[in-house]
Amino acid sequence: LDRQYTDEQGRLALDNQAQLDAIAQESHDVPTIIFKHSTSCPISAMAKNRFEGNSDTVMKIIII
Repeated sequence: LDRQYTDEQGRLALDNQAQLDAIAQESHDVPTIIFKHSTSCPISAMAKNRFEGNSDTVMKIIII
């Protein structure tokens, strides 16, 4: 995952419009998904595992 979206603890942090604009611009070259993961939701955990395990995907997946 892109280091430019991480905070000082290494967690992904999208906290301003400029970051979203940059992702939107990058998505013109590589399809991009922003996935808001919830650690307390089993459905979110399942979806996150599927995203992370799908190595043949030709898109960028940003999990926050």
